[in-house]
Amino acid sequence: MEAILIPIVAILLSIGGPVAIAIIAIVHGHREKIARYETVKRAVEAGRPPEEIEKMLSLTGSAPRRKNSLRTGIILVGIGLGVGAAGTLAGESPESLGGMAFLVLLGLAFILIWYFIDRRDKPANGN
Repeated sequence: MEAILIPIVAILLSIGGPVAIAIIAIVHGHREKIARYETVKRAVEAGRPPEEIEKMLSLTGSAPRRKNSLRTGIILVGIGLGVGAAGTLAGESPESLGGMAFLVLLGLAFILIWYFIDRRDKPANGN
């Protein structure tokens, strides 16, 4: 009985865990949009000017975020190198090489995105 229960629980958790996280993220984003909509609705009903509403929304963090591909790329390269170093120290170098290569290449892809796209979109005054 226990021998068959362990694989079933492992499969349910490996599939159900990411699905639950995705559902929670979607519900949270939807609730934030509803709250933002209600704020705008109350401000319009109170007769506030559009400039004040826009300023109020930018203070609450609903303004679009700038992409930070460089930071993400550096973090992924660092994690990949850490996985490779841990695998080498544990004596499992061939097994950890795949995970290391995937993370390092993904990080390098983010760094290239920053180099070719995000860096070019930066304002000329250096901010």
